[in-house]
Order: sequence, then structure tokens, then C-alpha cells
Amino acid sequence: MFKKTIFIFALASLGICIAEPIKDVLAAKSSFDEDEDTSIVEVEYLESSGSQWIDTGIQGSTTYSIIAIYVQPLAGNDNNYVFGGGDSTSSGFGFRIRGLTSTTFTAGFGWTGAFQYWNRALAEAPQSIMISGGPRRFSVNGYFANTLSFSGTYDATFVLFGRKIGDVVYPCLPIRFYGAQIGDFYFVPVRIGRVGAMLETTTGELFFNEGSGNFILGPDKE
Repeated sequence: MFKKTIFIFALASLGICIAEPIKDVLAAKSSFDEDEDTSIVEVEYLESSGSQWIDTGIQGSTTYSIIAIYVQPLAGNDNNYVFGGGDSTSSGFGFRIRGLTSTTFTAGFGWTGAFQYWNRALAEAPQSIMISGGPRRFSVNGYFANTLSFSGTYDATFVLFGRKIGDVVYPCLPIRFYGAQIGDFYFVPVRIGRVGAMLETTTGELFFNEGSGNFILGPDKE
């Protein structure tokens, strides 16, 4: 089962201080004040309004030992890719919110005819959607589907809050992202002042919104 504990990350233990080049990037953002505190603070989630997205810079592929996202779909998010990357509308990999009702949650993975769906009763938000294992297995909220056979590596990189086809990104409808894992890379939501970003905990690299508008920030982690 995909465990939330991998996202409970003690940022303070890294002793991270934002380097001058990153301060320059932040200063260029309309929502950032140069006099504002630029320490990195972990937040519960980043919430999109439908126009924000983050490019992980990680090549799209199904070969990673685990690909997992930890999300809470919001009202109106139906039949939407919330993660993914591929070369075309017929070649790619991603996670898709297929349906959300008061009692059930349906998520799928793949592209076009390769879809596989798994429908489970809603757990307490957020929801976990994952591909893992050495035979590959797809799970939603810890419930596993049958062993699956699929493969592919793509020129496009994986995107959070949407999917990327070639060089074009298609943001998803509103969603809250609590974290993601691609192989050995862990993405944790943080804020720098009032600017939301994803911190990749292995490298310490910050990934900012590349769409329009700004993320809504979840509460600070206690």
C-alpha cells in the first residue's frame, strides 16, 4: 500500500536555505515579496484551480519500480488526467480520474485503448493511486487489480496536475496534490512565502508552477 509516511519529510533536518538564484526566480513572481521570509515550509497539499501544473523533468516511462500519486479530486474533476506524459494521444502513460461520487472513486491508468480502471469505495481523502511491483500491479486506495503487462518510454516528461503530450501540457480540473513518487524521487508540497512548489526530496530541487495563476496552499504541516 502506498504510505503517506513517505511524504512526512523533516525539511528542517536538511538545513535548506534558498540560494540566491532561486531567490531571483521567486522575486520575479508576482505573488512573492522580496522582503518576505524565504524559508521552505512543508504544507499539507497544493490545490490547483485548473490552470496550474508542474513538470517533474523526469522522463515518462513505465519502467520505474513505483509510480504513485497521493491526491484528492475536487468537485467537477471527472474523466481527467491528473498525472502523465507521452509522445502522442496514442502513446503515453498517466493516471486518470474516471469518476467520483459520494460513495465510490474510480481511477485508471494508461492511454486510449490501454486503459485499466479500478473502482473502489471512497476512503478518507486523499486517495492513493499507484503502479508498483515486479510484476506490475495497479492499485487504488490499497486495493490491487490483477497483474498487468505494459511497457513504454517516452520523450515527454511526467507532469503533475495534468498530462504532457509531446511539448504540450493539458492541466487537469481542480485537484489537491499531497505528494508523488516516481522511482526513487519523492515530491512533497511546500511553500516559500506565499509561493507553492513541489520539493523533490532526493535532490532538494524545487519545482514551481509553469501554468497560469497560483496554487492554493494547504495548511502548514505541524
